[in-house]
Amino acid sequence: MTPLVTTTPGSFPASAAHRQEEAAAAQAAATGGWWARTRIGASALRKLLADPEDTHQVFVMSMAINAGALPRMLERFLRDDSGLQLLQRRAAITSQHIDFGALGALPANTLGGAYARFLRRNNLNPDLFQPPPTLPPAAAYLVQRLRQTHDLWHVLTGYDTDIGGELSILGFTYAQTGAPSIGLIAALGAMRYSLDMPNIIPRVYRAYRRGQAAQYLGNVPWESMWSLPLTQVKQQLGVA
Repeated sequence: MTPLVTTTPGSFPASAAHRQEEAAAAQAAATGGWWARTRIGASALRKLLADPEDTHQVFVMSMAINAGALPRMLERFLRDDSGLQLLQRRAAITSQHIDFGALGALPANTLGGAYARFLRRNNLNPDLFQPPPTLPPAAAYLVQRLRQTHDLWHVLTGYDTDIGGELSILGFTYAQTGAPSIGLIAALGAMRYSLDMPNIIPRVYRAYRRGQAAQYLGNVPWESMWSLPLTQVKQQLGVA
């Protein structure tokens, strides 16, 4: 398969500088108190709103302000056997674990076929999402798994990779995960672009309601569903 090289919003090379910045945010979350977390999170949010393509700031912000929510998020992920099995197998959406060439050969109306075409159309690389630094292994796996499946959720919901689509998928994701950083970016981003996009606030709210209505997607074993029709997967998971 031709390598997927990304230059688009939503994915980026995990450079050493990015990793250091994310590690600093994680350290602040662990030892720096609420003021340090707020300062780092606010700085990342300002950078993201000024340049929506600087999506690394989403990760920095999440490391700074999601520390308190991670235990609850992990409990939800491990609440049934599917999450525990994913964790034990260290299942990953990467080219080391998934034959993306085979996915691309599946019909376009299947989950795997639609996902492979989405990656190619948007020039996205599923190998770029690294485990976050300094987190305990189970929490690090959960965060990495959610990052790796972000583009799958795009396919499932039908949201595009433009600003409106990204804000919508964040609204959906916040309903699913309860991650404070995601809710904050979705809300402030919708307000930031509401003058240019008058329908963006109700659009993000509708996405949030869709996320509430759907089955929890964080521990879905996508790897067993590639050949299923996308419409069947959506119906099975309650994604209207």
